[in-house]
Amino acid sequence: MRLGVVLCLAAVLGSACATASADGDASVATGVLSDVASTATTGIAIPVPTDDEPVEPTGFPVVQLDWYDDGEVQTLEVYLADDRGRRLRGLMGVTSLSEFDGMVFVWDSPHEGGFWMKDTIIPLDIAFVGADGLVTAVMTMQPCFEESCPSVGPDEAYMFAFESPAGVLDIEVGDAMSVESSSR
Repeated sequence: MRLGVVLCLAAVLGSACATASADGDASVATGVLSDVASTATTGIAIPVPTDDEPVEPTGFPVVQLDWYDDGEVQTLEVYLADDRGRRLRGLMGVTSLSEFDGMVFVWDSPHEGGFWMKDTIIPLDIAFVGADGLVTAVMTMQPCFEESCPSVGPDEAYMFAFESPAGVLDIEVGDAMSVESSSR
């Protein structure tokens, strides 16, 4: 009986309901995989939060993100989600970003699609950045533990999106951002 419950729970944690975009890549499922992909598909372990210790992202490279805020440059260290598996995995189950400032989701060409917060533990702000390097939209997303969670995204295509804990950074539409090479 217990084994059946554990297997059922593992199946639920490894699935999600994001929609596919025009390029065939599923919308980013911040916090959950959007097709019955699992550790075997993405190569990234899905953390299971406990009360004992914080859960940090694993399996993500770290890069620098430069944010140009009122003429000043702020260099942020962020986790990089630059392939389908990492983008689908996002910050699911994460309770701490440790010393890092967030996660950046990057595509090779303009991308359309939304993000959702299914099984994501911490509230997040998300900034969408166009091909010109300017922030086109900023939204706050709340954790969702329901069966069906809303998806949010801008009306226009974007090259990358940056997530940080809600209320920590004051990113605004029109700010400039660029992703730099690997820092760690």
